[in-house]
Amino acid sequence: MLALSKLEFQLLNTLIRLDESLNTMHSTILFNIQVSGGKDSMCLLHSFHAALNFKKHPLKNRFIVVAQHFNHGMRNKESQEDARFVETSCLKLGVPIYSQKLVYPPKKKNFQNCARDIRKQEALKLCQRLACELDCTKYFVVTAHHARDHVETVLMHILRGSGMNGLKGIQMFDDSRVFFRPFAETPYGDIEKNCQWRHIEFRQDSSNETDVYTRNYVRRHILPHFDHINVKYEQAFLRLSSAGRQRFDLQS
Repeated sequence: MLALSKLEFQLLNTLIRLDESLNTMHSTILFNIQVSGGKDSMCLLHSFHAALNFKKHPLKNRFIVVAQHFNHGMRNKESQEDARFVETSCLKLGVPIYSQKLVYPPKKKNFQNCARDIRKQEALKLCQRLACELDCTKYFVVTAHHARDHVETVLMHILRGSGMNGLKGIQMFDDSRVFFRPFAETPYGDIEKNCQWRHIEFRQDSSNETDVYTRNYVRRHILPHFDHINVKYEQAFLRLSSAGRQRFDLQS
């Protein structure tokens, strides 16, 4: 790997800070990257591969990267093609891939919440199994949530009347410090630029082009107005959330 892009260099710095915070040396750390095949997760996968294969990084610990893909089976042939695409992409990068078709309980009203909960459970199960097999000191479930996702989440919380706590949005780590979102403060435009620069292939999820889910509606119809008013609206929301977290922590 001769050079890193700006986004990859930022990711490497994030990993260096994480490495230093672990207070370990020569330990094995597992990253389980959640890869759907879409632009965000493919960028995350390639960026991890680039950063950890950069010869000049000063990381103290040994980082192992695996990928995990869930086939929700909701788009039939398209879902199967997504799975094959992710598997082929990981094979080219030399990243072990664990692909799984999910089965959902009948008559679930909120498919997205149900799917998210099952993905988290299965991701943790895989981490725990691999951590035992590979003698890992620590493991992380890594997702490609970025600044635009953060804006969408904060808006949805506000509309549901969540109060000050809803301003927290998406943070780099969850409370357990197991779920890791290194792109949490990364503008979506930077991800798009990196995909173009690296010529990263990805899959388009046709369901994202509909308004079936509230998040899709917010993304498709509300955020373009924010972009028209302030092209740096993502950073504005990040500052708002930072202030909200500080105030919430003081009150707790």
